[in-house]
Amino acid sequence: MKHFLLFQFIFVLATTSFSQKEEKNYFFELRGKAFTFFIIEDAFFRTATLGGAITFNNKHSFGIEATYFRWKFEHDTADVYTIGNEYLSKTYVYLNYRYIIFSNSERKFYFNSYYKIGNYKRWRTGVTTITFNDLLLSNRIKENGILNELGIGLGLSSYFTGCERFGIDINANFGKQFRITDYQEVQRDYSTITVQNGKTNNLVFYMRLNLFFDLVKKN
Repeated sequence: MKHFLLFQFIFVLATTSFSQKEEKNYFFELRGKAFTFFIIEDAFFRTATLGGAITFNNKHSFGIEATYFRWKFEHDTADVYTIGNEYLSKTYVYLNYRYIIFSNSERKFYFNSYYKIGNYKRWRTGVTTITFNDLLLSNRIKENGILNELGIGLGLSSYFTGCERFGIDINANFGKQFRITDYQEVQRDYSTITVQNGKTNNLVFYMRLNLFFDLVKKN
């Protein structure tokens, strides 16, 4: 909750900065993506996002998005024998505020602050007790919980050549993620490690890519 309150504080500061202006202009845009991508032979992910944003005075933008993300990594032996798969799945709501540093008719550079809240799951299936890269894998892992993440970064929105409304948006961010998790791991001797409502946190480097389409412009 304290992270959400901080995001609200940023929102109030930004709103105050343009609420005094007599001349108002704003536009709406849709943001989203959907694709699957192989990174290497044994790892791939798929993701989908849908959301939107409103920008005021070409300086302040407030957005909300819903995102689904799933990652799969295949563990192999040296002779490419598959010994198990590891999965990570996330669904979350993404809120963000942007302060546009520079803009022209083709692109915008901006400062970004964001807040995520959602659920995640991680699990490992089909794993044997074969040693892989000097690490003896457990038989099975199950983990699920709630995540909160807060961060800041820099980004670029750019219209595609010849397009006045359609473009690509990318930003790079540094933040901190907080998780409340239930965790269960079955060892190779069939003993079980169980953690309930465990609290963890870590620093994250986070990149986000979306396509966008301007819906309504008003001056």
